[in-house]
Amino acid sequence: MKQLKENKYKSLSQNELNALLEDLDLQQSAPSEDWLILLVAKTGLRCTEALGITPNDFDFTAQALTVNKTRDWGSGFRPSKNPPRTVSLDPEISVCFEVLVDGLPQNSPIFAAETAATVNAILADHCSHAGVPVITMHGLRHTHVILHAM
Repeated sequence: MKQLKENKYKSLSQNELNALLEDLDLQQSAPSEDWLILLVAKTGLRCTEALGITPNDFDFTAQALTVNKTRDWGSGFRPSKNPPRTVSLDPEISVCFEVLVDGLPQNSPIFAAETAATVNAILADHCSHAGVPVITMHGLRHTHVILHAM
């Protein structure tokens, strides 16, 4: 784990990430901030990209997710910072999201969070409860990159 100024951590170790993910409440039958945290941890998406995900972006047959936009609260969506890309989903996450998005409007965001700050506050509570360093959603992106580069 790399530490930033003011005791803020930029990423988690594998054990810390596992503890954080175990603290999430994934028994909910609708997409929630906890599901958003899981999606970012497992894919390395930017928080605003994940907030812009719609049911139409999933390809459950290929276990993949198309990332081509971010959430923009003024107009709905805007292009992603990166060119459109496809991100692989592990089979367990793919199955879970297939159930979660079933019946939702195909072109509407699946997550209701208003801002990344809202999700960061929820993430901080989970980090504290799990006994791991508090990181941001962008820190989960760093964690994903570091753990999957090994």
